Amino acid sequence: MNDLKGGTAQRAVSYDVAQALSKIGIGDEVRKTKLSNERLGQIATTLNLHQLICSSGVISHRAEGLRFLEGRMLKHIDFYDNDCPAKSALLFIGAMLRSWYGAT
Repeated sequence: MNDLKGGTAQRAVSYDVAQALSKIGIGDEVRKTKLSNERLGQIATTLNLHQLICSSGVISHRAEGLRFLEGRMLKHIDFYDNDCPAKSALLFIGAMLRSWYGAT
């Protein structure tokens, strides 16, 4: 959970990943900020790639574990201040998981 503020990426995330995030309702400013962080960009890329190359059976199987992860990540989200980078990063990851792997 260290270093989750924006502006740390050495490599830009692909246009396809940015477009996939746009399609699930992640706004321009949030995408720009979150994807400027190397770690969050890698997570977004991995989740998006998983959706593209895996079979529906593999995606369904993985979804169960990812929904559990999302529940654990967001269980005590109110512990964080509203302007905390960790909170906004967890919410960003949660939004991807909900959109691509179903609601918890």
